[in-house]
Amino acid sequence: MSMVYPAEVDFSEVQLSLNLVKYTTTARKEMQMSNEEFLGYAKFTFFAGGGSVIENKKISIAGQEVVFEVSAKSIPKPLRLQLGIFELNEEEAIVIGFENTENFNTAEADKIFTEIISGISKIV
Repeated sequence: MSMVYPAEVDFSEVQLSLNLVKYTTTARKEMQMSNEEFLGYAKFTFFAGGGSVIENKKISIAGQEVVFEVSAKSIPKPLRLQLGIFELNEEEAIVIGFENTENFNTAEADKIFTEIISGISKIV
């Protein structure tokens, strides 16, 4: 699932995006990957390789410490990516990827991402 901002523009003009990739029970049985391995798979399959790592940061989601890798990438355009995996239960997880363009204020992007994550915490 993907959400983008602004919503009504061509993909080349998107400034922020939130992408969720669910690692289902069926996929886990077929792929036989750990959460970390699936995160690596998702990074290359859905996020064009992720780019060079700038830092790692921990964010609490529903009482679970999730490590997000923050990286700079250039494909398909210069972006900052925050990527982590959140365990829903023993069998399922969700890869969370949040991207912002290099011309979107980083502090504002982090604030928006934190608000979204706190919303996920309330739902789970």
